Amino acid sequence: MEEEGGGASGSEDEVVQLEDAVELLVEHLVVPVLPRGQVDREVALSPATQETVARQVHATVLLYNYYHRKQFPQLEFASPDRFCMSASLTVSNKNLLMYLNQAQNRLGNGVGAGLSVTDKAIIDACDIAEVLDPTKDSPEMIMWPISKVAVLLLNRTKKVCLLEHGSKTKGIWSIFEKDIKTALGGSLSGDMPLQGSNNKSMALPSEPYVLQQIAYSEVELKTGMKRTNLRFVEEHRVYSLSKKGRATMLFLLHYDETVDSKLKEMPLDALIERMSGPIFENGLYPRTTSVVECYHLLPYKEVLLNVLNRDWPLGSSLSAPKEQTPDVDPVINDHALKNQKEKVNEKSGGITSNMDVQKYAALQLLRKMRDDTLREHFVLGDRSAEYEMEIQTILTDMYQASVHLTGPDFNLSADGDMKVTPHEARDSAASNMLSQLQQKARED
Repeated sequence: MEEEGGGASGSEDEVVQLEDAVELLVEHLVVPVLPRGQVDREVALSPATQETVARQVHATVLLYNYYHRKQFPQLEFASPDRFCMSASLTVSNKNLLMYLNQAQNRLGNGVGAGLSVTDKAIIDACDIAEVLDPTKDSPEMIMWPISKVAVLLLNRTKKVCLLEHGSKTKGIWSIFEKDIKTALGGSLSGDMPLQGSNNKSMALPSEPYVLQQIAYSEVELKTGMKRTNLRFVEEHRVYSLSKKGRATMLFLLHYDETVDSKLKEMPLDALIERMSGPIFENGLYPRTTSVVECYHLLPYKEVLLNVLNRDWPLGSSLSAPKEQTPDVDPVINDHALKNQKEKVNEKSGGITSNMDVQKYAALQLLRKMRDDTLREHFVLGDRSAEYEMEIQTILTDMYQASVHLTGPDFNLSADGDMKVTPHEARDSAASNMLSQLQQKARED
């Protein structure tokens, strides 16, 4: 089975080994952002530059430790120390050493120096790769809290998506992503757990709605598209490459507007072709492939394939048919629940050991019903807004007349109803005035 950036395993002489793989990835992703030649160390180590280098290195570590080893699990895991040494000894631009305190300590060039921003990024990436576990088809995310929202924007045909290039990591394609804590201004005490937030200011039933609001806000910020021009299609829960043991809630939205020139519309079939195959092309002179440039999209590859291969009904602009919308929650049946419960107990030290299977099933079912209801409410809200816009459009093309009548001891005014012609508008106003006069006569 072909995985993200993978294919069938090969023999040892066909596989790009650790040192060569690290060198190729560092040359591709990290060297382009490093200062060249003799540089001012203070300028080179500015916070912004350190963060940029750290992001590039973070991607490099995960591309090797997770995606390359997912294709070739026999390869050695690159520990933080091993990665630092391999990168510092093989890369052509030796300025990388300025950002690797671990390597400098080992080489005797920076004894006693603490961990740099890049060192920490390497450690974090190694931790993430270990939890994702390249020996498995997909990570077990049942108990992972959601820390990030992502948005895949699809055009009306749902065969073309909208991408950014280099906005997160230089040279890498990506979709819109937003950290939940950042989006909420740090109001959450932690990531959003699977079974609800502990933050008292946020009620449990509102969480799916909050995540959708973050998604819509991020799209509006990045594209300028109004929310009324976006349509919810479906959502998926996928693993995150940003934090260890965290999940991302991916929202699929449909758009109609003209695309900002800074963004790129790309056919799904072309994108999936770029994402498929190995990380490296081996040969006399091994090199990286286009998969590297799709690093941020690799967690979403299965969803992209599902969207591309689905037969979408004509005019399905609001949402996918219910029978085709995959459930976010685990399948609610006794057999699946027992298997999931056993796996969770093994992995989490018995997190659900005190929860009866039937209660767990009821909880999952109620949560699913709650989320479905909220999604329906969300779609109905969009439809209501559309209807209101159509009403206002029609009203702007209609006519309304007013009649004012003044006498010795009275002053009356009457507004007519909205009518499609001026004549009908005047008749309506006159009729309402007659009604007022009749009422006044009865009172007198």
